[in-house]
Amino acid sequence: MGHLSGITDTERNLFANSVIAAANVTAVDPEATFLDDFDLVAAQEEYRYYMPDRLKASEAGDTSNILDGDNTFCIRIRDYNMVASNLSNTDSNANSLTMELYIEDNKNGKEMNINGESVKVSKISVSGKADILKKYSDGQTITVNQEGQFKLQGNDTFQFSLNDMESYLKGINTTYKKECRIFAKVDSTVTLYGVTANKETWTSVSLKPRQLFDLD
Repeated sequence: MGHLSGITDTERNLFANSVIAAANVTAVDPEATFLDDFDLVAAQEEYRYYMPDRLKASEAGDTSNILDGDNTFCIRIRDYNMVASNLSNTDSNANSLTMELYIEDNKNGKEMNINGESVKVSKISVSGKADILKKYSDGQTITVNQEGQFKLQGNDTFQFSLNDMESYLKGINTTYKKECRIFAKVDSTVTLYGVTANKETWTSVSLKPRQLFDLD
Protein backbone atom coordinates (compact mmCIF):
# COMPACT_ATOMS: atom_id res chain seq x y z
CA MET A 1 0.00 0.00 0.00
CA GLY A 2 1.48 3.36 -1.01
CA HIS A 3 1.99 6.41 1.11
CA LEU A 4 -0.94 8.76 0.79
CA SER A 5 1.10 11.78 1.84
CA GLY A 6 4.40 10.99 0.16
CA ILE A 7 7.50 10.70 2.38
CA THR A 8 6.72 9.96 6.02
CA ASP A 9 8.20 11.86 8.94
CA THR A 10 10.26 8.79 9.83
CA GLU A 11 11.72 8.58 6.34
CA ARG A 12 12.38 12.31 6.34
CA ASN A 13 14.21 12.08 9.68
CA LEU A 14 16.25 9.10 8.49
CA PHE A 15 17.30 11.04 5.42
CA ALA A 16 18.22 14.11 7.47
CA ASN A 17 20.25 11.99 9.88
CA SER A 18 22.09 10.29 7.03
CA VAL A 19 23.03 13.69 5.58
CA ILE A 20 24.31 14.90 8.95
CA ALA A 21 26.25 11.67 9.43
CA ALA A 22 27.83 12.01 5.99
CA ALA A 23 28.90 15.59 6.73
CA ASN A 24 30.39 14.63 10.11
CA VAL A 25 32.29 11.73 8.59
CA THR A 26 33.63 13.89 5.77
CA ALA A 27 34.63 16.83 7.99
CA VAL A 28 38.05 16.46 9.64
CA ASP A 29 40.00 18.55 12.13
CA PRO A 30 42.21 21.16 10.47
CA GLU A 31 45.96 20.63 10.73
CA ALA A 32 48.17 23.23 12.44
CA THR A 33 51.94 22.90 12.94
CA PHE A 34 54.53 25.34 14.26
CA LEU A 35 57.60 25.40 11.98
CA ASP A 36 61.25 26.19 12.60
CA ASP A 37 61.49 28.39 9.49
CA PHE A 38 59.27 30.45 7.21
CA ASP A 39 59.28 27.84 4.47
CA LEU A 40 56.87 25.28 3.04
CA VAL A 41 59.22 22.36 3.73
CA ALA A 42 60.41 23.51 7.18
CA ALA A 43 60.49 21.02 10.03
CA GLN A 44 58.09 21.08 12.97
CA GLU A 45 59.15 23.27 15.89
CA GLU A 46 58.07 21.66 19.15
CA TYR A 47 60.22 23.82 21.45
CA ARG A 48 62.54 26.81 21.32
CA TYR A 49 65.32 27.80 23.72
CA TYR A 50 65.90 31.43 24.64
CA MET A 51 68.76 33.11 26.52
CA PRO A 52 67.80 34.70 29.88
CA ASP A 53 71.05 36.70 29.93
CA ARG A 54 70.12 38.32 26.64
CA LEU A 55 66.73 39.20 28.10
CA LYS A 56 68.43 40.91 31.05
CA ALA A 57 70.41 43.00 28.61
CA SER A 58 67.24 43.99 26.76
CA GLU A 59 65.56 45.06 29.98
CA ALA A 60 68.41 47.49 30.67
CA GLY A 61 68.05 49.09 27.23
CA ASP A 62 65.42 51.05 25.43
CA THR A 63 63.98 48.15 23.42
CA SER A 64 61.95 45.26 24.76
CA ASN A 65 62.68 42.54 22.23
CA ILE A 66 66.43 42.07 21.74
CA LEU A 67 65.98 38.34 21.07
CA ASP A 68 67.78 37.95 17.73
CA GLY A 69 64.45 37.27 16.03
CA ASP A 70 63.38 34.69 18.64
CA ASN A 71 60.05 36.45 19.04
CA THR A 72 59.02 35.52 15.47
CA PHE A 73 57.07 32.30 14.87
CA CYS A 74 55.88 30.36 11.84
CA ILE A 75 52.85 28.10 11.54
CA ARG A 76 51.42 25.98 8.73
CA ILE A 77 47.62 25.63 8.43
CA ARG A 78 45.93 22.92 6.35
CA ASP A 79 42.15 22.56 6.21
CA TYR A 80 40.97 19.76 3.94
CA ASN A 81 37.35 20.59 4.76
CA MET A 82 37.60 23.48 2.31
CA VAL A 83 38.44 21.02 -0.48
CA ALA A 84 35.57 18.73 0.52
CA SER A 85 33.23 21.70 0.58
CA ASN A 86 34.23 22.71 -2.94
CA LEU A 87 33.70 19.14 -4.17
CA SER A 88 30.21 19.07 -2.66
CA ASN A 89 29.35 22.25 -4.63
CA THR A 90 28.33 24.22 -1.56
CA ASP A 91 28.36 27.98 -1.09
CA SER A 92 31.94 28.93 -0.18
CA ASN A 93 30.67 32.13 1.46
CA ALA A 94 29.27 29.99 4.28
CA ASN A 95 32.74 28.63 5.08
CA SER A 96 35.30 30.17 7.41
CA LEU A 97 38.79 29.43 8.71
CA THR A 98 40.08 31.42 11.68
CA MET A 99 43.06 31.36 14.03
CA GLU A 100 43.52 32.74 17.55
CA LEU A 101 46.81 32.91 19.47
CA TYR A 102 47.33 32.40 23.20
CA ILE A 103 50.26 32.16 25.61
CA GLU A 104 50.56 30.32 28.90
CA ASP A 105 50.03 32.82 31.71
CA ASN A 106 49.51 31.48 35.25
CA LYS A 107 49.50 34.99 36.71
CA ASN A 108 46.86 36.80 34.64
CA GLY A 109 45.50 34.12 32.33
CA LYS A 110 42.04 32.64 31.92
CA GLU A 111 41.61 28.90 32.45
CA MET A 112 40.80 27.00 29.27
CA ASN A 113 40.56 23.35 28.29
CA ILE A 114 43.20 22.67 25.65
CA ASN A 115 43.47 19.15 24.29
CA GLY A 116 42.02 17.78 27.52
CA GLU A 117 44.37 19.82 29.75
CA SER A 118 43.32 22.76 31.93
CA VAL A 119 45.70 25.64 31.14
CA LYS A 120 45.73 29.32 32.14
CA VAL A 121 46.32 31.40 29.03
CA SER A 122 46.13 34.99 27.81
CA LYS A 123 45.09 35.86 24.28
CA ILE A 124 47.94 37.43 22.30
CA SER A 125 46.17 37.77 18.94
CA VAL A 126 45.19 41.30 19.92
CA SER A 127 46.30 44.79 18.96
CA GLY A 128 49.84 45.54 20.15
CA LYS A 129 50.80 41.90 20.80
CA ALA A 130 50.68 39.49 17.83
CA ASP A 131 48.35 41.41 15.54
CA ILE A 132 49.79 40.83 12.05
CA LEU A 133 50.10 37.59 10.06
CA LYS A 134 52.33 37.40 7.00
CA LYS A 135 51.42 34.87 4.32
CA TYR A 136 54.16 32.77 2.72
CA SER A 137 52.28 32.30 -0.57
CA ASP A 138 52.11 35.95 -1.64
CA GLY A 139 53.73 38.00 1.13
CA GLN A 140 50.44 39.74 1.95
CA THR A 141 49.47 40.41 5.56
CA ILE A 142 46.34 39.78 7.62
CA THR A 143 45.42 42.02 10.55
CA VAL A 144 43.70 40.63 13.62
CA ASN A 145 40.03 41.62 13.96
CA GLN A 146 38.24 43.05 17.00
CA GLU A 147 37.34 39.54 18.20
CA GLY A 148 41.02 38.61 18.38
CA GLN A 149 40.83 36.35 15.32
CA PHE A 150 42.74 36.13 12.07
CA LYS A 151 40.40 35.41 9.16
CA LEU A 152 42.30 33.06 6.86
CA GLN A 153 41.49 32.80 3.17
CA GLY A 154 42.79 29.24 2.87
CA ASN A 155 45.70 26.90 3.45
CA ASP A 156 49.08 28.59 3.80
CA THR A 157 52.14 29.04 5.98
CA PHE A 158 52.07 32.13 8.18
CA GLN A 159 54.52 34.19 10.24
CA PHE A 160 53.84 36.39 13.27
CA SER A 161 55.86 38.23 15.92
CA LEU A 162 54.97 38.58 19.58
CA ASN A 163 55.73 41.98 21.08
CA ASP A 164 56.85 42.16 24.71
CA MET A 165 57.36 38.40 24.85
CA GLU A 166 59.67 38.67 27.88
CA SER A 167 56.80 39.69 30.13
CA TYR A 168 55.27 36.24 29.71
CA LEU A 169 58.49 34.30 30.28
CA LYS A 170 58.79 35.18 33.97
CA GLY A 171 56.86 33.50 36.75
CA ILE A 172 55.15 35.07 39.74
CA ASN A 173 58.50 35.31 41.59
CA THR A 174 60.10 37.09 38.56
CA THR A 175 62.37 34.12 37.76
CA TYR A 176 62.20 32.66 34.27
CA LYS A 177 59.74 29.84 33.80
CA LYS A 178 61.02 26.37 32.99
CA GLU A 179 58.48 26.28 30.19
CA CYS A 180 56.02 28.67 28.57
CA ARG A 181 53.84 27.54 25.67
CA ILE A 182 52.37 29.54 22.81
CA PHE A 183 49.11 28.07 21.52
CA ALA A 184 47.31 28.45 18.21
CA LYS A 185 43.62 27.62 18.00
CA VAL A 186 42.30 26.98 14.49
CA ASP A 187 38.56 26.83 13.83
CA SER A 188 37.07 25.53 10.60
CA THR A 189 33.41 25.97 9.67
CA VAL A 190 32.22 24.43 6.39
CA THR A 191 28.92 23.42 4.84
CA LEU A 192 29.00 19.84 3.55
CA TYR A 193 25.93 18.34 1.89
CA GLY A 194 23.89 21.23 3.23
CA VAL A 195 24.98 20.64 6.83
CA THR A 196 27.32 22.97 8.75
CA ALA A 197 30.30 21.22 10.34
CA ASN A 198 32.55 22.89 12.94
CA LYS A 199 36.02 21.55 13.66
CA GLU A 200 38.71 22.83 16.03
CA THR A 201 42.44 22.19 16.45
CA TRP A 202 44.97 23.33 19.06
CA THR A 203 48.74 23.24 18.56
CA SER A 204 51.64 24.69 20.55
CA VAL A 205 55.35 25.47 20.70
CA SER A 206 57.19 25.41 24.02
CA LEU A 207 59.62 28.17 25.07
CA LYS A 208 62.38 27.14 27.47
CA PRO A 209 65.33 29.04 29.00
CA ARG A 210 68.63 27.67 27.76
CA GLN A 211 70.99 26.21 30.36
CA LEU A 212 74.71 25.68 29.93
CA PHE A 213 74.19 21.94 29.52
CA ASP A 214 71.38 22.25 26.95
CA LEU A 215 72.18 21.01 23.48
CA ASP A 216 70.23 21.60 20.26
